[in-house]
Amino acid sequence: MSMPGSEGDSFSGKLRPGVESAGQLAKLHNMPAHSLADICGHKEELRRLREAIELPLKYGEALREKGIRPAKLVIVHGPPGTGKSTMIRALAADAGLKLFTVRWPQLVARSDDDSRRLLADTMARARANTPSLIVIDDLEFAGFGYGPASELSRKKSAQIAEAIDTLGRDEKIVVVVVSTSPEAVDPTMRKAGCLVEEIEFRLPGLAERKNILALQTRGLTLEGVDLSRIAAATDGFSGADLALLVRNAFLGAFRRASANGDISATGIDNAIVTDADFRAALQAASKKRQPESRGEVN
Repeated sequence: MSMPGSEGDSFSGKLRPGVESAGQLAKLHNMPAHSLADICGHKEELRRLREAIELPLKYGEALREKGIRPAKLVIVHGPPGTGKSTMIRALAADAGLKLFTVRWPQLVARSDDDSRRLLADTMARARANTPSLIVIDDLEFAGFGYGPASELSRKKSAQIAEAIDTLGRDEKIVVVVVSTSPEAVDPTMRKAGCLVEEIEFRLPGLAERKNILALQTRGLTLEGVDLSRIAAATDGFSGADLALLVRNAFLGAFRRASANGDISATGIDNAIVTDADFRAALQAASKKRQPESRGEVN
């Protein structure tokens, strides 16, 4: 199965270590959105995404009969590495929605006329392929919420708001804007002529981190590893951070199991991941993080 609207993505392959991000994790697992939610610790976020996107696009008429007006704009925000865009793509694939993606850098790299045409063309293609989902990604680069926004950012944001405002109430199209922070989204978009739903992707809590680690390591041979201790030591880690931690712990075991530094399947099969491997991986990860996010396995 391939994710619509994502060029070159291949969702095939067996579960194996070596995952560096939530996006790579999805590709390796060929997984539906609910499974990705388990891995990344976002079951509640997935439920809200389905209610904001899938429900109105597939059952809009039933909602209207009840007098329920669905949101046409969904603002999704959360720290980097929480799998926001990956989860949206997985949901679109699961629900059979056509997915069209516009990234903020694409807009700012074009002239005003060209960026307006890009948005209009995206809207036209979405209308020709309903039910459809339009994702406007990387809004954090717009600069809103980080001081005075540039005139260029204000112009491009106004164009997005204008495009959203063209959506009719009964059209089977939902627009999702994605950013690392809600403040990074221009207030103009919230004033477009539609209801707005906001969904936050938070960092996983202790129980979620333990569950993520259990799922990430289920294909590995572990020896003397206490996942509860590791979960407690990784406060502030995203699902992608935990995937990288497991990857690096596995590589430590792989190097130990590989004769003379050979790269082979034998090293993968014989790798036994120990507590020392996780300690080393956590120490390396802590060096790259802010002091307040560092953890130690006691």
